[in-house]
Amino acid sequence: MDEENIRLRATLRRSYFPERETRDYGSAANFAATMRNYVGNSDYWAASYFRRISAEIIDFTICIFLKLFVVLALIELDLIDIEPYHKVIDEDHDIVEFILMTQALLPIEVFCKMLCAVLEALVMAVNIGPCKKGQTPGKWIVGIRVISAENIIDATATSNRYLIYEAKDITLRQSFTRALMKNMIMNSLFPLSTLAFNLNSSRSFYDSLIKTVVVAS
Repeated sequence: MDEENIRLRATLRRSYFPERETRDYGSAANFAATMRNYVGNSDYWAASYFRRISAEIIDFTICIFLKLFVVLALIELDLIDIEPYHKVIDEDHDIVEFILMTQALLPIEVFCKMLCAVLEALVMAVNIGPCKKGQTPGKWIVGIRVISAENIIDATATSNRYLIYEAKDITLRQSFTRALMKNMIMNSLFPLSTLAFNLNSSRSFYDSLIKTVVVAS
């Protein structure tokens, strides 16, 4: 690592620990080494954009099968009448019938999204089998997890490495908030929602709001 990069990192750390500015560390490199050993600081590799998208695709596939199971269960319990929807696949159907069908299915879609959000939050909030806290099946497969981050002291576009102050396991409240925001807002805006990952520190906007970050596990 060159001296200029070390000096930049040291400057970032001073912004979070101003009381240490008056101390003589001898050089920016010594200051960086001292702050890296500060109690409460933890080093993590940032989860790459490719890994995050791959995890979302895996989790999305699981959710599709879950939605199919829910719909089939509702049909089996006679809570959904599928006869009116047969007209849509006929050759003589019109656009009005299609719109009416999508409107009728909207409550089911909202229910499935809420169910997926609750299940995702519960899975991420506890340890389940090989999945640690902060991991869904997709995140576990690609080797990433979500953690609670009070402050990201060090995050540069070139290093792909975080120095996080007070890094902890994600809480139940953070897990529910994150899952609801992602499933009810982000997924509804796909594919535009993929741009939300390209923010500073490679964090999505909801991660910034609830003080979480996705890192390599």
